Amino acid sequence: MCLEKLLVSLLLLNVVGLLLGATVTTRRIQPRETNSCEGRQSPGPICESCELLATCVRHSNGWVNIPVESCDVANGYYCNARLGSCTNETGPCHPFGIEGNFQCTSQGIFPDP
Repeated sequence: MCLEKLLVSLLLLNVVGLLLGATVTTRRIQPRETNSCEGRQSPGPICESCELLATCVRHSNGWVNIPVESCDVANGYYCNARLGSCTNETGPCHPFGIEGNFQCTSQGIFPDP
């Protein structure tokens, strides 16, 4: 049941994404959505990957990524640039980043979390 719910949610997200892409073709990538300092062009925390938190610093030759923290993904800690740290809270890198999702441990029907 949880797998079906997840698949339906992903399908709906894809449909919404396609509709938004079709209607808003001039949407620019927001600086906080990029994973390189050159692409972002502003100082602050950035996730080079879901396992590596870095900070962007302006240098005389351009922008530089400085590694800050390596996240312990084996124990559920993922990079979260919004919080500026590795965290187990839901966020873009967390496997349960879609709000309302929870990990199934058995089959059945469950109330909303």
